[in-house]
Amino acid sequence: MKKWNIIKGILSLIIAAVITALTAIIPIVASVGKAVYANNVAVIFIGMELGPAAGIVYTILSSFILNNIGMGSGVLLYVLLFQIVEAGLLGLLWHKKRMHMGRYLLTVIGGTFLLKPLSYMLFYIFNSSILGDITFLEYMKSNYPLYLQNGWTDTLIIYATGIIIAYILQYILDMIFEKMEKRRKTNEKEGINCSAHRADSY
Repeated sequence: MKKWNIIKGILSLIIAAVITALTAIIPIVASVGKAVYANNVAVIFIGMELGPAAGIVYTILSSFILNNIGMGSGVLLYVLLFQIVEAGLLGLLWHKKRMHMGRYLLTVIGGTFLLKPLSYMLFYIFNSSILGDITFLEYMKSNYPLYLQNGWTDTLIIYATGIIIAYILQYILDMIFEKMEKRRKTNEKEGINCSAHRADSY
């Protein structure tokens, strides 16, 4: 069983890496919506399958890799910190959990309206020197209402679709490995029965 878990974990990482690569490449060759180029399916999928710690590590590695091969403008620490918190929370909420409408709505709505202010706070902390004398409260009052007017729908769609797609991927992967494990046990049982039958013949 441990062997199957290792294989499954490696396959999960490969699937996530392919998704991350496609998410980075597709916007270069085609015009796509924000839900595609800003999606977090890979991170959610890793968090669901391997846990919050794995989701955080995957977030850090993918950010550094993509931003150091010409796919970004360099790692922005405040963006990475937000992504780390996001990956950890998603992993905690969804690791090895079944789909539940309450958890789903909590994640989508919470991520859209409660987690988003963290990104503004981190931006302010790391860029306060270029914002002049504006206080954090003033900064929030001028930016967060604009987000509530114009930007929240994109964020909600990203969380809503990302969780569903990642869950479907995890479900398919679990189903495949459960069938493989059942087949292995059946083959072992048949092998034992055949050995017992041959022993009885003697």
